[in-house]
Amino acid sequence: MRFIGPVFESPLKGGTPAALDDRGAHVLVTLGTHLEWAKSRALEVVRDLARQRPDWTFHFSRGQSGGTGVEVHGNLHVHDYIPYDDLNGYRCALVHGGAGIVYACLAHGLPMVVWPHDYDQFDNAARVVAAGAGVRTKGTARSLLRALDLMDADPLYRTAASQMQAELRAESPAAKVSALLMAR
Repeated sequence: MRFIGPVFESPLKGGTPAALDDRGAHVLVTLGTHLEWAKSRALEVVRDLARQRPDWTFHFSRGQSGGTGVEVHGNLHVHDYIPYDDLNGYRCALVHGGAGIVYACLAHGLPMVVWPHDYDQFDNAARVVAAGAGVRTKGTARSLLRALDLMDADPLYRTAASQMQAELRAESPAAKVSALLMAR
């Protein structure tokens, strides 16, 4: 058994990348595709964050397969689905810590505020923190705002995420598999 590294692919097809303008910071918010029980609560918390940071734009993904709709409520944009393939232009991401979004953020050099809910997300959050590429939060509006402010103020998070991005780009899972097969 060999670990070959992440293979980047959005879990669902459809959706369109969010249109990001040059005004203020853009924050990606996603809890993945399966945490329906957490998404409505999270959306309410993000609404509160958007009110407290009117100069930031929050892009909340509902994680709905194939969805292309977007509702705009001031600086809160609620998308049916945002694919993980193109995360360029975001200042940081608020994520649940699933492996797919964590690796996608690292592949784009995007620092994260990780709000774990279940399964491997707590472990992934610990690894993001240990790498210096983000912080973990408990998910209260106050702790999320504090974490986002910290992320915005300290360039070391972006530096660490960029270093992880370079390491991931240096690895080629397909080349590893090919080499292993050729060796057999």
